Amino acid sequence: MHDSIFLASQGSSILVDLGALDKLKEKTENVVYWNVAGNAALIIFFKILGYTYEQIFYHLCDLKILNNTINGSSLMPEDEEEKIRYMKEWLTEKINNNKLFQEDINLADIYKQTNIFPSFILWSRNKKKIININPQNYPGIKLIDVVLASLTALGFFNQYQIKNTIFTNIFSVDCYPYLYSFRNDNSDYFYLANILETNNKIENDLGPMQDRENEIIRQFCDHNNFRIGNIIKTLDITKIIKIHSILYKGELTNEAAVGLFKNGQIQAEAFLEERDTKLASQQYLESINSQS
Repeated sequence: MHDSIFLASQGSSILVDLGALDKLKEKTENVVYWNVAGNAALIIFFKILGYTYEQIFYHLCDLKILNNTINGSSLMPEDEEEKIRYMKEWLTEKINNNKLFQEDINLADIYKQTNIFPSFILWSRNKKKIININPQNYPGIKLIDVVLASLTALGFFNQYQIKNTIFTNIFSVDCYPYLYSFRNDNSDYFYLANILETNNKIENDLGPMQDRENEIIRQFCDHNNFRIGNIIKTLDITKIIKIHSILYKGELTNEAAVGLFKNGQIQAEAFLEERDTKLASQQYLESINSQS
């Protein structure tokens, strides 16, 4: 059993990751050290609150702007402060409704009360370095603040400031920053790695910048997939699962969201049975398409 995990996600890929984690529960049930980047911070946020992966999925389906948490989601000028306010209110409401913690709980208290050691891997623009925000090195940082800092992306909100540190999109400097995970001498890591594609079947007119936005996302996917392909060569293949994810833009229907979660489950089953996760994903998508 592993005691440490690393995952990085953005946009709708988080739903595929949730499905995979749901099927990997036994393999990850002893994990204490959760290292996350991008909107994977939302997974550990809800895990801290005590929810199952299926329950987390339904909470995230309630977040109507989930698809915007991908770099390049929109190049049109928008009120970023309004998005930050919305997300902060949404996270605060989830904590208050849960009633386990106060809304201003910090990372040190989370670790003391849950034995979950959350580590958020972030890029600091003004300090020009990748920082791992965790209960040991930054005990007083509030959970809500570090989750918001993790969600920075072009088209969502560009930056978030905690005290005198400005955080921006981690994926602009490292699309898979696993080397910055919190480690101790005996860490036994498990890695989730998203192999990304874009959804070309856009049903809604997303505006005059649509083609450029899509190209930004495609370029990120190329960079991400190439880098992960090289990383996998250096790791024990039993300790890393390749999860094939589709990045949606525009409105994500409930049917599509459930399909992403199910796709993650099927790929995790294939991994546990030492089968090809890509082939398992393709076969599932073909079966869905044949029914439509």
